[in-house]
Amino acid sequence: MCGVPVGLDRAAVSSWCNKKADVYGNFTKKLVSLEIGVQNRFALLLFCSRPSAKLNRFFRITPPSLSTEAAAIADTHLAAAVAAITHTPAAFYQTGHPLALRARLHAPITASSHTAGDGGGAGFASLHTIAPGAYLASFIDTLPHLAAREVTAAYVSDPTSFASSSSCSPALKEVAEHFTSITTNPYFSELALDWGTEHIHRALTDAPTPDTATSIPNITLLPRAAGRHSQRSLTQVLQRSAMVAFTRSSSLPLDVKCSISQSSQHGAGLFLSTVPSTADLRLTDQEFLQNYWHRFGLLGALQVLADRSCASTCRKFPPR
Repeated sequence: MCGVPVGLDRAAVSSWCNKKADVYGNFTKKLVSLEIGVQNRFALLLFCSRPSAKLNRFFRITPPSLSTEAAAIADTHLAAAVAAITHTPAAFYQTGHPLALRARLHAPITASSHTAGDGGGAGFASLHTIAPGAYLASFIDTLPHLAAREVTAAYVSDPTSFASSSSCSPALKEVAEHFTSITTNPYFSELALDWGTEHIHRALTDAPTPDTATSIPNITLLPRAAGRHSQRSLTQVLQRSAMVAFTRSSSLPLDVKCSISQSSQHGAGLFLSTVPSTADLRLTDQEFLQNYWHRFGLLGALQVLADRSCASTCRKFPPR
């Protein structure tokens, strides 16, 4: 892919990814400076300028061991952009801050029916979290082409050897490592519950038998998932696992846990993902900021507009 580094110089590849992450940072600074209103800038950042969209090709092709630092850099630039757009101190978005805004940025806006409690965020996927899933999905899509070429077929003919063979490249070893870590994740089985992801779960697992009550992941089945948009499914497992670990942390303050629960309610965060295409969908800067501050427990939380609702369960001011 154009602009993606390849080669045996691992330090050079890693350095190139870091530079591209900083280029992304310069891009977000230009977006933040646009004089188009807070809601419009946030919408552009969420729908067009997320690191997982702008830099996805780098993390699909570059092994996570070489792109981890770049992913963290890109996530930091994203947090800085959100802080600037929403008029909140950048320090609030540092890892370890009591408000936990850094982690909540990467959580879904609302919870899905079978993953209750995983919402309450801003909808920006963390590159650092999803990079292994993106890389594995890219390999899955590429595998049939590698197997069809004489020069590469021998290297990918036996996926079971990726982890153990001394002749396998570090890139293939990482494929095996991330396949194992994702498919043994407790939330991998949840893919079978969603019509949009169950095909990937079925493709990567052996069907249950009388001796096995559950489907068993099988790395030799990787070709079955090729061309089936597996990245969405694999990264979903990683995001879900990270969010649950975050919300169940004993160090997370109770008021933040309550805030996440309330703002996960259906409809509570629609203002974040609404494209202001018509007059009735547009919010003034003050309206958007007050909703945002209230959702995340920030300054101005007590200045909620009287005609707006903070959750779908609010009886006095139900959603418009």
